[in-house]
Amino acid sequence: TDWGDFGHLQPLPISYPGLVAGAAFSWNTAMADRPVELPIRDLLEAHVPELADAALVSSLVTIGSAHLETGIRLKNSTVLFQLLIRAHETLEHERFDGLDRAGLERTLECLASIDLPRGDGRSLTAREISWVAGVLEFAARLGIERLGAGRERRLSQLPRAERRVLAASLERSLETLPELWLARSRPGGLEDSRLHLTRVRDLLTG
Repeated sequence: TDWGDFGHLQPLPISYPGLVAGAAFSWNTAMADRPVELPIRDLLEAHVPELADAALVSSLVTIGSAHLETGIRLKNSTVLFQLLIRAHETLEHERFDGLDRAGLERTLECLASIDLPRGDGRSLTAREISWVAGVLEFAARLGIERLGAGRERRLSQLPRAERRVLAASLERSLETLPELWLARSRPGGLEDSRLHLTRVRDLLTG
């Protein structure tokens, strides 16, 4: 299954590695004991037609592991996601324990290594992956700015200039989301998905 908790922010391709891994483990249960040995890149290229491009496969795998660069492991979540949905809270929340600038900068370096096609002729899948990379980059930069201001300070207390830069970056993702969502999904749920990002934007611009 592909769960859509908290507005289902991920486009469908982001779930392909998990879906393919689940299929592989159900077919060969012994492999489930050695998940790191699963040739996930080869399986994605072989069984997902829209991922015949090795660059797309590499990008998906990179995005799926980018959060590990923070050094934080959360149950059923990532700290990058928490930076978005808990933007109204301070960084004193337990889910941000261990979060530091170095880990977020490693995350940005990881995301910067993604090499995707550019221009108007890109496939839907490439555009979806680029969108997710942009949102994750925003989350990492948001975390860096908030750490710099102090864990006890709320997002609205960041300097106005920094908030404007962050808001402009997030606005670009918000503008693109409806088109990407409607390319694969029915309208239902779109506003719930947008809401988590618009809340962050409103905190930045308020």
